[in-house]
Amino acid sequence: MRKLPGDKYGNIGWSVMARKPHRCEVRNDGCQGILAETPYYRAIAWPRTDVNNGRVPWVMKICRDCLTDERRLQFDQSRDPELFGIDVEIRRQDHA
Repeated sequence: MRKLPGDKYGNIGWSVMARKPHRCEVRNDGCQGILAETPYYRAIAWPRTDVNNGRVPWVMKICRDCLTDERRLQFDQSRDPELFGIDVEIRRQDHA
């Protein structure tokens, strides 16, 4: 799991490797969804923002193909930070 910078609304997200298939929350034309063993973007939209005007945070799973161009670049940079020469926060989850 790799944390990405926040967007212009202050929402944050992570690059996560899927353990099983998921439905993409955006589902643009031609979206194949999130396949097992592929990375996807897990976003959190905080309440009372332009994106989420509700009372609870939204957790969304978005495939790479449905990301905006700017977010896709950040996503790709997080997947291969050495290639882009940047530092990213990497958090490992140990499963027992």
